[in-house]
Amino acid sequence: MDVLARVTALAPGTEFDLKSLFGTDWTQSRDTKLILGRTFYEMVRSGAIPTVKALGKDSSNIMQYKRI
Repeated sequence: MDVLARVTALAPGTEFDLKSLFGTDWTQSRDTKLILGRTFYEMVRSGAIPTVKALGKDSSNIMQYKRI
């Protein structure tokens, strides 16, 4: 999975959101981005991605994460 490879490449302690994680590759439709965001959050919350912690949403309502 591309997302997991990108997360693994981050240094521990790095804070990110999905848009910054994908950079210029963040060109999907709005619906696809929402689905990806929800799925990623659920995977983090359930422990399926143990190297990431959800930090909460920022002032723009974008979920922030931290590589641990």
